Amino acid sequence: MLACPVGLAGPRISPDGTQIVFAAGGLFSTYPDLYVLRLDGGVYADGSIIRQITFDSAAERAPVWSPDGTKIAFASNRSNPGIYVLDIASLAVAPLNYIEPYGQLGHALPHHLDWSPDGSRILFEKLVTFPSVDANIASLDYPSSTVSIVVSDPVPLRWEDIARWSHDGSSILFGWSQNSVHGISQYIPASGVETLWRTTGHASFDWSPDSSQIVYSIYPGGNLFVGPAYATGGDVQISFVNTDFHVDWGLRP
Repeated sequence: MLACPVGLAGPRISPDGTQIVFAAGGLFSTYPDLYVLRLDGGVYADGSIIRQITFDSAAERAPVWSPDGTKIAFASNRSNPGIYVLDIASLAVAPLNYIEPYGQLGHALPHHLDWSPDGSRILFEKLVTFPSVDANIASLDYPSSTVSIVVSDPVPLRWEDIARWSHDGSSILFGWSQNSVHGISQYIPASGVETLWRTTGHASFDWSPDSSQIVYSIYPGGNLFVGPAYATGGDVQISFVNTDFHVDWGLRP
């Protein structure tokens, strides 16, 4: 697991556990760019353990690795606010054919990207502006860029935000908020069944590598908890420093 310090955002561990990709702004640049960090004791070509991989004068956020570790999808407003894919070997960036519409919130970047285990779909938080401001969990087919809503409101004005695929691709863990109540639920795409797992203020969460547990950070508070998946109760607090918000549970290199 990785708890990210202040100034860095959205850390994601590579599928083989050897690198982290994250967005950083202020410490390194005026606008957030993407960086990778070695975890395996190795170095990049310049001899460093950290490498900048985007250089555009725009906001780059929410990076996520492809299942084979060769690409990184991310959100950017570099030409139009949408989802882009970077080839990790060449650093070439290509836009996917999707543009997030501007809305009443003053931003239009897709948020909280997650790539499916089979590489065919990318989940993200999609802004909805009609008939009211809302957010749903959407899926973008890769590479066709066809977008569909995966999780939407069973009742009006529930705001869905973070979503993570289980490691076998059969289930989606997602966060939501409504009328000052926050929760983490499971959604099974094949059946359309939704099950509440936790009622808690969450900043981020993830599955364990075998999908038997979940880890989540509390907001406000900034501490981490681990508990069983597919059940409620039995959660254990594992951090106590009040600064842990962005969490990703990856393999040890």
